[in-house]
Amino acid sequence: MFWPVASEPEQIPVAREVDWAGLSPRSQATVRLCWVRLLLGYTSIEIAKSVGLPAHAVSDALAQLREELRASRDARGGRG
Repeated sequence: MFWPVASEPEQIPVAREVDWAGLSPRSQATVRLCWVRLLLGYTSIEIAKSVGLPAHAVSDALAQLREELRASRDARGGRG
């Protein structure tokens, strides 16, 4: 699963639709640290433990990434 909880899965951009270079440095780091682990089914708490961060820091970073991805999609005229 890409997000810890995806209430609107049809609105989550797929990898080929994302301008990865256009993400903020923080969101790029979040992708590098969390992306594969999320795809493998790890929870944000498990990810936090594995990278040595507090769980709230990982959740906050994922929330920021989610917002950037949605803004990027909206700027391109995507659904939502």
